[in-house]
Amino acid sequence: MTVTLDARRMGRDGGCAYLKERLALPAYCGDNLDALYDCLTALGETALRLTHVPEAAEGFDRVHRVLRAAQRENPRLQIWLEEA
Repeated sequence: MTVTLDARRMGRDGGCAYLKERLALPAYCGDNLDALYDCLTALGETALRLTHVPEAAEGFDRVHRVLRAAQRENPRLQIWLEEA
Protein backbone atom coordinates (compact mmCIF):
# COMPACT_ATOMS: atom_id res chain seq x y z
CA MET A 1 0.00 0.00 0.00
CA THR A 2 1.28 3.48 -0.85
CA VAL A 3 -0.09 6.46 1.05
CA THR A 4 0.60 10.09 0.21
CA LEU A 5 0.80 12.36 3.25
CA ASP A 6 0.82 16.16 3.31
CA ALA A 7 3.58 17.34 5.69
CA ARG A 8 1.65 20.58 6.21
CA ARG A 9 -0.97 18.54 8.12
CA MET A 10 1.56 17.06 10.57
CA GLY A 11 2.55 19.77 13.00
CA ARG A 12 2.57 20.60 16.67
CA ASP A 13 -0.12 18.13 17.63
CA GLY A 14 1.73 15.48 15.64
CA GLY A 15 -1.05 15.25 13.14
CA CYS A 16 -2.13 12.06 14.88
CA ALA A 17 -5.77 12.31 13.80
CA TYR A 18 -4.69 12.98 10.21
CA LEU A 19 -2.28 10.04 10.22
CA LYS A 20 -4.80 7.71 11.86
CA GLU A 21 -7.29 8.53 9.12
CA ARG A 22 -4.88 8.33 6.18
CA LEU A 23 -3.22 5.12 7.39
CA ALA A 24 -6.43 3.50 8.68
CA LEU A 25 -4.78 2.95 12.06
CA PRO A 26 -6.81 1.13 14.70
CA ALA A 27 -9.07 3.05 17.07
CA TYR A 28 -6.92 2.06 20.04
CA CYS A 29 -4.01 4.04 18.59
CA GLY A 30 -3.78 7.03 20.91
CA ASP A 31 -3.39 10.64 19.88
CA ASN A 32 0.29 10.95 20.70
CA LEU A 33 3.58 10.23 19.00
CA ASP A 34 4.42 7.22 21.20
CA ALA A 35 1.19 5.50 20.17
CA LEU A 36 1.81 6.47 16.56
CA TYR A 37 5.25 4.85 16.72
CA ASP A 38 3.77 1.64 18.12
CA CYS A 39 1.18 1.48 15.34
CA LEU A 40 3.72 2.25 12.61
CA THR A 41 6.05 -0.50 13.74
CA ALA A 42 3.18 -2.99 13.41
CA LEU A 43 2.18 -2.01 9.86
CA GLY A 44 2.51 -4.44 6.99
CA GLU A 45 3.98 -3.43 3.63
CA THR A 46 3.46 0.33 3.52
CA ALA A 47 5.10 3.12 1.56
CA LEU A 48 4.64 6.67 2.81
CA ARG A 49 5.22 9.50 0.36
CA LEU A 50 5.52 12.82 2.19
CA THR A 51 4.60 15.86 0.12
CA HIS A 52 4.98 19.59 0.77
CA VAL A 53 7.95 18.94 3.07
CA PRO A 54 9.54 22.38 2.45
CA GLU A 55 6.28 24.00 3.65
CA ALA A 56 5.80 21.55 6.53
CA ALA A 57 3.93 22.67 9.62
CA GLU A 58 5.85 23.81 12.67
CA GLY A 59 6.68 20.73 14.69
CA PHE A 60 6.88 18.42 11.66
CA ASP A 61 10.45 17.56 12.59
CA ARG A 62 9.19 15.62 15.64
CA VAL A 63 6.76 13.65 13.52
CA HIS A 64 9.46 13.00 10.94
CA ARG A 65 11.78 11.61 13.64
CA VAL A 66 9.03 9.22 14.78
CA LEU A 67 8.41 8.11 11.19
CA ARG A 68 12.12 7.44 10.63
CA ALA A 69 12.48 5.60 13.96
CA ALA A 70 9.51 3.39 13.03
CA GLN A 71 11.07 2.75 9.63
CA ARG A 72 14.28 1.55 11.29
CA GLU A 73 12.25 -0.84 13.45
CA ASN A 74 9.85 -2.01 10.73
CA PRO A 75 11.55 -3.12 7.48
CA ARG A 76 8.13 -3.23 5.76
CA LEU A 77 7.73 0.54 6.18
CA GLN A 78 9.26 2.80 3.52
CA ILE A 79 9.29 6.61 3.61
CA TRP A 80 10.01 9.03 0.77
CA LEU A 81 10.24 12.80 1.01
CA GLU A 82 9.12 14.86 -1.95
CA GLU A 83 11.99 16.97 -3.20
CA ALA A 84 11.49 20.72 -3.38
